[in-house]
Amino acid sequence: MTYLKAGTAGAFFAAAAIAAAFFAFSVTAVSASETSVLAEGVAPAAYPEAAYWRVGRLGQAVWLAEKSEIPSFPAGVPSVTGDLDGDGLEETVTGSGPGEEPSVSVFRPDGSLIRKFPAYDPGMRHGVNAAVGDVDGDGRPEIVIGTGSGAVAHVLILDGEGRMKAPAGGFFPFGREFRGGVTVSVGNPAGSDSAVILVAPADSDGVGRAFAPKFVSVDVSEQRLRAYEYGREVRTFLVSTGTARHPTPLGDFSVLAKVPEVIYRWTYGPDSPDNYDLGRTPWNLRILPHIYIHYAPWHDNFGRRVSHGCINVNLGNIRWLYDWAEVGMPVTIVD
Repeated sequence: MTYLKAGTAGAFFAAAAIAAAFFAFSVTAVSASETSVLAEGVAPAAYPEAAYWRVGRLGQAVWLAEKSEIPSFPAGVPSVTGDLDGDGLEETVTGSGPGEEPSVSVFRPDGSLIRKFPAYDPGMRHGVNAAVGDVDGDGRPEIVIGTGSGAVAHVLILDGEGRMKAPAGGFFPFGREFRGGVTVSVGNPAGSDSAVILVAPADSDGVGRAFAPKFVSVDVSEQRLRAYEYGREVRTFLVSTGTARHPTPLGDFSVLAKVPEVIYRWTYGPDSPDNYDLGRTPWNLRILPHIYIHYAPWHDNFGRRVSHGCINVNLGNIRWLYDWAEVGMPVTIVD
């Protein structure tokens, strides 16, 4: 299970207004007819490390661009529990983990399940971060949820039974293009009676690569490939990467093509000992125009650096990897 902490908070506001104020960095009122400051927010820059909003019962917001205004929270205020049904007992709220169908679960103090309800589209399998707070000021906590790393950062506010609350459809704190997810927490800043919601990117690079539906990591120092689904390792095995003279490139790549057959042949010069002609080779994943993850039937030295820059894999593993991989799948190579 994946969850974050929370305390208390007030109502929210329109996603369009958030996006406009976020990128403009100007103080702006959402409603010209609203004269009182019902909400305020702070953010450093696009894709901030953290941002907060102070909110009011009508859901209007004023965005302030001074990072110094971000409040500190007293120790012990955040909580993953809240009395959602008014019975005097605090329930515990958790969000589903990566790879699971998105949902929120509510438990009694004794650990028994009260209810479990869906959250977001069923195809969003990047996890759900959850917080608890009194969003509308009625004295009863609501549930604030955010999408996990790898998904478009999307925040929703629900009542204790999973029904949507204002604003309808939630909001996108870092814009609709940011795919780093969002963590959420709700609480009262030190010395203040007003509640705020604190958000931060779950993955600061905005790519969410480590929690993509499918993802491959190759560690050159270990000579090991790891395959992941939504952040969970599903298979790992030894490989052979490039030698010191012909190193495998490091960095973030993706599968450009799945090529059924490649002829590996290269000439470095007349009579060069590095020249090679390996013939037709099946099961090839292209990650650069000249670099592949591929079957290597000509050796059995997996776990050692023996290639000319490609990533060599044995028969059983390459057949699995080739069938499992998808074009566009992220591939990261580290040392």
